[in-house]
Amino acid sequence: MNKLSMCKLFIAAPNTYRGAIITDHCIRILELITLSEYEMVDSRWLSELSGKSIQNSSAVLVSLWKKGYLSRVERIDTSGGIIYKYQRTFG
Repeated sequence: MNKLSMCKLFIAAPNTYRGAIITDHCIRILELITLSEYEMVDSRWLSELSGKSIQNSSAVLVSLWKKGYLSRVERIDTSGGIIYKYQRTFG
């Protein structure tokens, strides 16, 4: 599907396709996760790699997870808190 066809689909039914649209920043994050030496990553990893805050990194990962680009599991931290780990759902 070419770019024009995708634009026509979005114009015809914007609410249907709005969740699938991601920014270039998010695409780069998906690429970083794919190239990572780790099987699963967390917001701390992304924060250190991107120079963004942990809160910002967490928000981006949650957004990608909600859109179906990442899968997520909960891990219990040594402090007793929950750490969310993410991995690509494809490729």
